[in-house]
Amino acid sequence: MDQVTVKHNGVSYQWDGSRWIAVDTFMPPPKVIQSELNRLHGHRLQQPAPSRRQAKFGGSGSKGIQNTVGPIIVDFINRTFAETNEWVHRNAVAAYLLAHPEANAFLRQAYAQTEQLRAFEEYVGNQVDWLGANLDANGRFHYADILEKTTMPDGLKGYRPKRG
Repeated sequence: MDQVTVKHNGVSYQWDGSRWIAVDTFMPPPKVIQSELNRLHGHRLQQPAPSRRQAKFGGSGSKGIQNTVGPIIVDFINRTFAETNEWVHRNAVAAYLLAHPEANAFLRQAYAQTEQLRAFEEYVGNQVDWLGANLDANGRFHYADILEKTTMPDGLKGYRPKRG
């Protein structure tokens, strides 16, 4: 296979057959950069770069997202509803997760372990939708007893704290 060299954020990276290496330092970039390079240039490789961590999605990965992102979502919905007394739109929740350092880092790591079928921002919105869908499934979402949802005028979901 021919060597694949790419430039990303001003740094040249080369595929060494199993991972990306910075051309100037001969060191692998952080996992987030490795994942981004795989997403952008993996199609040029004979074999996509393996993730250092095996994907854990399914039951345990879903619980990981729920346990990490769930409390952040609930806190945001509670605070926003307290300020506005209006349903909190799914897109506002997704935007908040993108801006929240812990949630963003966790979701980027989860995103890197999945097949890259959509942009990261769309993936985050889908995670909000997944957690919202599980509000209806008894026992599948820890926060089903404290949040409720509705369909907003644009067809997407909105959330608020459950009323007594």
